[in-house]
Amino acid sequence: MESFAEKGILTLAIGKKYNKMAKYLAYSCILHSPTLPRAIITDDCEYFKELYDVTIQYSADMGDPFNVKLKLQHYSPFFETLFLDSDTLVYTDLRFMYEYFGSQSIVYTGTCLKEGKWYFKEISNVLKDYNIPWVGKLNSGIFLFRKDETGMNVMNYAAELRENHRGLDIPFVGKNWLPDEPFLAIAFGKYGQLPKTDFGRLGRSFIGKTKKIKLDITKGISSFIKSGESVFPAVVHFTGDRKGYYFKEKMKLLIYYKGIPGGGIGIYYCPIHIVSKILSFLKFIRRCIKYILKRLA
Repeated sequence: MESFAEKGILTLAIGKKYNKMAKYLAYSCILHSPTLPRAIITDDCEYFKELYDVTIQYSADMGDPFNVKLKLQHYSPFFETLFLDSDTLVYTDLRFMYEYFGSQSIVYTGTCLKEGKWYFKEISNVLKDYNIPWVGKLNSGIFLFRKDETGMNVMNYAAELRENHRGLDIPFVGKNWLPDEPFLAIAFGKYGQLPKTDFGRLGRSFIGKTKKIKLDITKGISSFIKSGESVFPAVVHFTGDRKGYYFKEKMKLLIYYKGIPGGGIGIYYCPIHIVSKILSFLKFIRRCIKYILKRLA
């Protein structure tokens, strides 16, 4: 595929659940990072024609979603791609993230593991078997890659590993699919792609211990403490047990963007104090329903 632009955002959405998530991701991109072009791999291109600059039709022969993620280098229309899972939201202008490439071809946050367990039963055995110094633990819902020689080699190697994973006892996830992260981790070790020190700026998920969460998608506020570190991520990945926060942020975006009238995005700003009152009212209604159902049980 020929490049549409030098830099851009790419996501993947297959099925109604993930398509709806990708809609809110697009809303957050338009609100906070409108100058970066957006592309999506999806099974419903028509649904996204007004939200994404490039729509790439998913077909069954592309494999399961994790297989597609390891072949993004063949689908992305950008030379430098920021890949975001569909259940992420953007809280600020993302152009600064591309500055983290430096001399590397992959940008991710995480850590270098040399022992212990992760997806692997024993990491030291993986290092020995694949002759690598470490594996790069990451959250593959937020990472950047370049389509240069090293970037292509990393992604291609990870894809080949997943297809022919010799001796790797990787647990299946979802619908008996092999995850992408352990294979990317090995590829990062093989090609020396180190995790970036970002001081909590790039992206974070809610997996692990999180507290003191402050989020406001319309104001661009995102801060929380994750594993003892104060973070202020540009992208929040709503994985883990914090789905209530995701619902609230989606509601704010839904109120901010009142549909798509006339085939285009209609932006009608709703003052934040009204948004807060609406959300508080909905929360009260939910508590009432729970109380009634409890009494009826």
